[in-house]
Amino acid sequence: MIDELEVEAGPLARWQVHWCDPRREVSWYAADPVLAGLPTLAEWAHAHGTQLGQPVLLRADG
Repeated sequence: MIDELEVEAGPLARWQVHWCDPRREVSWYAADPVLAGLPTLAEWAHAHGTQLGQPVLLRADG
């Protein structure tokens, strides 16, 4: 399965496709003081109806 796909969208823009896995543990998330008070990624995904395998497009500049 493809984990990441980069697509050129112009001279200054790069897009990446990621597939959501709300079950995935991210070790640095809980240790980050800025993120410490926020829901976990799994909680956020569940609250927003994100499904396993759902594609997410991200541009290089966020």
